[in-house]
Amino acid sequence: MTTAQQHVFLVLGISLAIGLLIGVERGWKEREVAEGKRIAGVRTFGLLGLLGGALGLLSEQLGP
Repeated sequence: MTTAQQHVFLVLGISLAIGLLIGVERGWKEREVAEGKRIAGVRTFGLLGLLGGALGLLSEQLGP
């Protein structure tokens, strides 16, 4: 595995981990709310974190 590939996996892994942590915290904070009333949780924030990491990597490649 090359250094560039390691960088990509590291950035995406950190982004996913941060998103999951935020989702866990939000889920814990809203644990008293009924199931249908919660807006976002672990999965949603995990995906958003991963998307943010991917867009950050994309901006590195396409930016000036």
